[in-house]
Amino acid sequence: MSILFKGNGISEFEPYAKKAFNDKCKNINFYSNLNSINQKEIKYLITWNPEKNIIKKLPNLVAIFTLGAGVDSLGDIKKIPKNIKIIRLLDAGMAEPIANYVLAFTILFMNRIHLSFIDRYQKKWSPFVPFDINTMNIGVMGFGKIGEKVVRKLQKSKFNVIVWRKKRKKISGIETFFGKNSFQSFLKKINVIVNVLPLTEQNKFILNKDSFNNCNDGTFLINVARGEHIIDKDLINAINSKKISMAVLDVFNQEPLPKSHPFWKNERIIITPHSAAPTNIELACKQIIKNIKNIEKNISPLGLVNRSDGY
Repeated sequence: MSILFKGNGISEFEPYAKKAFNDKCKNINFYSNLNSINQKEIKYLITWNPEKNIIKKLPNLVAIFTLGAGVDSLGDIKKIPKNIKIIRLLDAGMAEPIANYVLAFTILFMNRIHLSFIDRYQKKWSPFVPFDINTMNIGVMGFGKIGEKVVRKLQKSKFNVIVWRKKRKKISGIETFFGKNSFQSFLKKINVIVNVLPLTEQNKFILNKDSFNNCNDGTFLINVARGEHIIDKDLINAINSKKISMAVLDVFNQEPLPKSHPFWKNERIIITPHSAAPTNIELACKQIIKNIKNIEKNISPLGLVNRSDGY
């Protein structure tokens, strides 16, 4: 039984992954390239942004493990043969740092510290009064493992949180909106948007002109999900019209963000380089190893992707 660890942007994790598998799965051969090996022996692929047609080169592939909470890096998963399991990471150490990131910027907004960043460059002395926490409604888009962690972290800090999610499932103690038809109503109730949705065909570019027009004036936006949830030009227009007062973006339609992109010059956009939750390769490998053992025992793995839902 053999594993292939191969993808764009994950080579730095290879030594740690190799050691983890050598320590915990001595019966598994670990490879990081296809040179000089029998491709028919590869049973499992661990990847992120895999090279085109690599799956076709592995005729006996049983499962694909993606090194992320989403599977959008695999492209159109409906094109992957149905006999191949697709498995994503469930948390694997990412939820806590993302929740901390969201809480930090939410507090920054509540205290209106973001305004001092803008005033500084204009050499403007303009005292401001923080928002009353009781007047703030934080809207969290998505309630998976990461979304739930974000919500609970905000609640512990006494923020009022409202959730919007795809599926109709009540969450105890939290006002919840369900489905596409309720999205506009959700936006009208909040003054901070936190996006932690998985990227699917149904929610791609969900934050667009129509969405921003339904926001309250001066809404604060935090996006730690995927860049493709936002139409960039619509966000800039929403900032110019003051529908969005500030945007904190950790993810982008193109990464790294091109130097020519207008986001860089916009004083009301805070950019972080997809670093809200770096992959914890130790925890990721631990989860993947457990799932491989489950598959070998004909037990359903954790994080198995529902292809119709896209996550």
